[in-house]
Amino acid sequence: MIHKPDNKIVEPWEEVQQIVKKSIKFGIHRNPRQAQYLRFLEINPNDTQLRQLANELINNEENVHLYNSDPFRATNPILVNQFVGNIGIGIVPPAMIHWLIDEVSLLNHLLVSGRSFGGKSSLVLLVLYQILLKKLAYIKIFDRKGDYACLTIFPDFHYWCFKDYFTNWLEPPPGINYRKWLSMLFELFANYLDIRIAGRNLLLNTALWLGRERNSESTRIYPTLRDVQNAIKNKKYPFQSHLARYQETVLNRVTGLIDQYGDQICSNRKLNWTKYLNSSWAISVEGLPTDMQNLVIAVTVGKILNHKMSTNQRIVL
Repeated sequence: MIHKPDNKIVEPWEEVQQIVKKSIKFGIHRNPRQAQYLRFLEINPNDTQLRQLANELINNEENVHLYNSDPFRATNPILVNQFVGNIGIGIVPPAMIHWLIDEVSLLNHLLVSGRSFGGKSSLVLLVLYQILLKKLAYIKIFDRKGDYACLTIFPDFHYWCFKDYFTNWLEPPPGINYRKWLSMLFELFANYLDIRIAGRNLLLNTALWLGRERNSESTRIYPTLRDVQNAIKNKKYPFQSHLARYQETVLNRVTGLIDQYGDQICSNRKLNWTKYLNSSWAISVEGLPTDMQNLVIAVTVGKILNHKMSTNQRIVL
């Protein structure tokens, strides 16, 4: 028996129970040496030397867990066949089993979380590398920090800097009504550019009017955001009226957006949607303000997903 600092006597069998609990907590009850100690202690809990050896392994594991925490350590499966799939995401200690996932699960959601410099980007790169290598799916990446340019080693992977990426945000994706798309687009503008409902309606009505002038639905020639900006600028409202204030607010927000990204978001170039969707690519938004990165991502994803839903398809983003 041993004496605790508070003078409470701990019986050997109680100490062995604590050793077993801690071994299970840190997952080292699967360690062959510790498992052997635990079997012997079950037979003879009075063996002081065995208890000391078992506690040494636990103390070592506590130190490792303290400085290099591993959320899978205590729940490490011992059988390889417990992992099914063909995409590796790492090695699980202490048995060093390959952790595999099925690519079908990636069609739903995959959350990667952790502390800064904890390896999140490396894990995502590992998964994307295997998807591209095995040609399991087409991937679309919005690269916030320039982490994914290395994927250009794959000849079928396209990487664009934002300054080289041209599109017309007002042009609806194939299969989506012009008015429906504009309603979604200007709702995104309202959220990211802090535009009220009246200002959003001013943008919507102006874009619809320009679309009717050009007969956009039949000609597939759509106005750009710069056209909308010029049309709103030419409108005459009574000084100090509500509409004049909405006009001023909308022009301030839209002008700032166009001045910085006009050629990229007001282009009349036509996308080859089949090639655009049936290929893997990344767009670098590095260097853009975070709110503008979010707006670019939201608009692009909105176009892709709306087109996919209109054709009953799925996509991995």
